[in-house]
Amino acid sequence: AATVTRNDRKESLHLPTGLPYVGAPFADVLPHAVRLAQGALAAASASFRKRPDGRAAACADGIAETASDPCGLTGVCLLYGPRGKMAAHTDAPTRPGQQQEWLVMLSVGETVMFSVADRGGSEVLRIKSGDALVMDAMAVMHGVEGIETDRNVRASEKFLPAAGLRLGVLLWRAAPPPSVKLARTRSNEDDVFSEDEDGSLDSMFNLFSEESSCSDT
Repeated sequence: AATVTRNDRKESLHLPTGLPYVGAPFADVLPHAVRLAQGALAAASASFRKRPDGRAAACADGIAETASDPCGLTGVCLLYGPRGKMAAHTDAPTRPGQQQEWLVMLSVGETVMFSVADRGGSEVLRIKSGDALVMDAMAVMHGVEGIETDRNVRASEKFLPAAGLRLGVLLWRAAPPPSVKLARTRSNEDDVFSEDEDGSLDSMFNLFSEESSCSDT
């Protein structure tokens, strides 16, 4: 299983995924996560199409385009400790000229207090283990306010090696192979420690089901 040691600089860590290049498709690395993300994108697109305004229709089209992109989905795995936080921010586009960056966030472990804000207002969402959230990461200011530990639930029941941990898997549109020049907008600057050689990271996503919650922003 993937292991980590204390990082004195930050309370979140990038876990290694073994991608051959930055932005490579996740399909061969975490296939369960990709399937769950595809389901979340489909649900979010359907939800937007039920709304009467034109902006919602444009969002639905953008989400559907992300889900059907021939390059597939790429992503990162972020592990948060009990004091884990991330400053509110918006994401840069994966590809030059993009107007939207639809992203799926899958959450495993402790509940995360996740802030979202756009021109429609702001709020802090309590995202529990097994929840999925879909958002336009270029338009929505987002960040991690904190981790809420439920000491009445054993770590083994949260599919993580210790209490107080939260795993966030973020997936978005993958990049073509590096033979096609694209702007690098995400990096792996945090310390990483070991590969998920036995596939245990992927098996965590079995806890998600078709009933998992999907929020669209």
